[in-house]
Amino acid sequence: MILRKLVLIGGGGFAREVLWVASVLDPAKVGWTPAGFIDDEVDSSRQYMSEKHVNLPVLGSIQDHQPRGDEVFICAIGKTKAKLKCASLISQRGGEFVNVVHPSAHIAPDARIGLGLFLFINSLISTGAAVGDHTSLIAHTSVGHDAAVGNGCTLSSYCDITANVRLGTGVLMGSHASILRGITVGDFATIGAGSVVIRKVPPETSVMGVPARAIL
Repeated sequence: MILRKLVLIGGGGFAREVLWVASVLDPAKVGWTPAGFIDDEVDSSRQYMSEKHVNLPVLGSIQDHQPRGDEVFICAIGKTKAKLKCASLISQRGGEFVNVVHPSAHIAPDARIGLGLFLFINSLISTGAAVGDHTSLIAHTSVGHDAAVGNGCTLSSYCDITANVRLGTGVLMGSHASILRGITVGDFATIGAGSVVIRKVPPETSVMGVPARAIL
């Protein structure tokens, strides 16, 4: 079996978390093995990875990288607009994205998921839910039944997206945030850590608190 090379887009702490999960997966089952990182801050990323004793190379910049036939990709960037921009750049050049899913994560058989997903420890996508491309569920985060999460979202640890919630593209949720049943959150909104969302959140709006209110 010829294994393909997993290239992680990003060169910071989140990329190290994605690498951790990618490294525990069985290459024979997923069909790839981690090969390195690409990041536009090449020198800084190389220094950072060296200081953290990561023994995979920073292969070059995102802007200059031309995907090869033996490569697959995962976008390991937390900031949602940057994540979607970088994923789009590599996709337009023919790059193929794969999902990196921790063995403890659970996906219901009838859930619908995209490509380029990162699912960390004990994350859950429940029955009838849908999660779009390039979305990350960090540790212990759950997407309830029949909820829909758009492309490029980052849902931090212990987030609770309850039943029938609708998240737009590029939503960022801080740790321990919750969204009550049936609420809609607009594109590129930000939900602060520990917040409880009880009403609709417009696009490009930051909210925080219990209950969550718009902040400047």
